[in-house]
Amino acid sequence: MATTTTQQNLSLSNTLNPYLYLVTACDPKTNQMHGMIISWVTPISLVPKQDEYIVVGLSKTNMTSECILHSTYFALHLLPSSLQGSQLVEHFGLKSGASTAKCDVEHQKILGFCVQTTTVEDHGVSVNVPTIALTNTENEWMTTTTLPFGIFKVTSVQVQEDCHVAVCICQSLISCFITGNEPNDHDHEKGLHLRKHEAYQFSPVLKEQHLQQRDQHATMICTKSAGIGK
Repeated sequence: MATTTTQQNLSLSNTLNPYLYLVTACDPKTNQMHGMIISWVTPISLVPKQDEYIVVGLSKTNMTSECILHSTYFALHLLPSSLQGSQLVEHFGLKSGASTAKCDVEHQKILGFCVQTTTVEDHGVSVNVPTIALTNTENEWMTTTTLPFGIFKVTSVQVQEDCHVAVCICQSLISCFITGNEPNDHDHEKGLHLRKHEAYQFSPVLKEQHLQQRDQHATMICTKSAGIGK
């Protein structure tokens, strides 16, 4: 009985420790690329590999979210566990696209990434979606490592006035994830992909900002529910 309880606790811990994802999208008006870190990604398809759908929670105040909702297309990247404590995660997770061009050439050189373009067909229409790859320069030679990613299209959006999150139902246009590194329990045991708890452990600043945002959102929701400040 004790063994079963321990196994259940480990499983629950994994469930409450979600993967971190890097989301990228292009502003259809300016053609500028934006990106951010998210963790609320849930598969909802009943039949795997057939019409794969996911639910994604996006902050309504983020520039990247605006791009996704306007263009409806975005890329969802898995992050390797080797990025624990890296400036790349803090860059996309902490800085605002309203004041920082996160994907400009200078940031690419400093943080070790490059922007690529993936073209997908959607009902006969070609759509270009920006994706991210990691770069490493050694002995004047640059190597590129493509992150596992999928391309998605927003098919439905639910937005409530009292909630800071836009809940999006999205369809996979390229099977997630195209490099074959789809997250699962075995990957977690091997530590291939970065999860939220590990990112917070190596980045106290990222954790502190998340806690501040969580407290602000909780206060806002409780105030609205109580009918205060209307």
